[in-house]
Amino acid sequence: EYVSQGQSELTFVSLPGIYYNREKTEKDGKISGRSTLFVLGYYSSGTLEDSSLSVLFGFYKSQVSDQSSYHQLLWGLVASDVKKDERSRWLIPFYYQSFARDPGVSNSESSTFYLFPYYSSTLNDETTMHVFPLLFSWRSPNGWSAIIAGLYLNSSASYSRQNFLYLLDHSRSAETNHYRAGLGSVHLGTGPDFTEFDLLYGFLFNVRSIPGDSRFDLDYALYLGSFQRNQTYLHHRLLPAYWYESDVSSTLFVTPIWYYKNDRQNDIFRTMVPIIPVVWYHSEQGQDLFQLGLLGTAWYRNFEASERSDRTMLLMGVLYNEVQRPERGYRSRGSLWGLLWDYETESNGFSKFSILKFVYSRTSDGDGVRTRVMGISI
Repeated sequence: EYVSQGQSELTFVSLPGIYYNREKTEKDGKISGRSTLFVLGYYSSGTLEDSSLSVLFGFYKSQVSDQSSYHQLLWGLVASDVKKDERSRWLIPFYYQSFARDPGVSNSESSTFYLFPYYSSTLNDETTMHVFPLLFSWRSPNGWSAIIAGLYLNSSASYSRQNFLYLLDHSRSAETNHYRAGLGSVHLGTGPDFTEFDLLYGFLFNVRSIPGDSRFDLDYALYLGSFQRNQTYLHHRLLPAYWYESDVSSTLFVTPIWYYKNDRQNDIFRTMVPIIPVVWYHSEQGQDLFQLGLLGTAWYRNFEASERSDRTMLLMGVLYNEVQRPERGYRSRGSLWGLLWDYETESNGFSKFSILKFVYSRTSDGDGVRTRVMGISI
């Protein structure tokens, strides 16, 4: 034992199992001590208001009086903890209970209770309740939801849903309802302004009706077939057989052997036989006209009213070729691009007719008529 600066210490040791230590502070008169006896240990601090007791690997106890806390542990499985506004206790893994609150906040209480297989908790106005593994539920002021043996339920003021493993499903929002089956492959939707039904996610069959604007939509066969209609529009198709659509200003009809378009709003009219190579193509836009037969190899005509020009060819100009230009009202007709025969006229009275260009030609203008044979005037 020795004394140093107002403190006294007494130590006693008996190896290997006992250790004892006691300290005393003369200033405040508080005493602290610690002792160990093999697996048993004890510690106290101050005036013994704060103390702890432990058994190695087995039991532990702690108490702090000014915080009103208490804790004990038995082999790590059973424990309890108590404070001024909190407490908890548990028996791992079968039991647990806790409670807590904040004195400075109203409605701030929370609690948890677990006794296998039951579990419940409360936090303010929200509660949770489970019965493992069959029941799980949650509730709040805005609604509740639950899972009962694979059945999912959800309800609130504006929305509700019932679902059983996605084999059957129903959801509601306002006045709209959706019914599904077979992982959503079958679907029926209803509401005050629509009705819809589809099979195989719409790939096999899909229909939608909106009575308010007389709208009806039908798609089927992987969207290859369709029928759509409203107050101003009509469309139906069965690909690759045909496509048809029309509205108040235009009509379009397409098949593998025929193309037809009439756009009255833009003053466009086209027809075509879309066999490759293209047998026939016809387009009108205003007074302009464009035509192709066999991609222009059999028939070609391009008339541009704004330019006052016109070009016509039969068999690419071999059988017949005609050209009109606005300059002097020029017009030329012939075969083999005018080499076989050619007849040219102008608005000023000029005209010329020729065969093989140099074999025979006859020219008429204001100076009279001139004839040449093999380039010689006669």
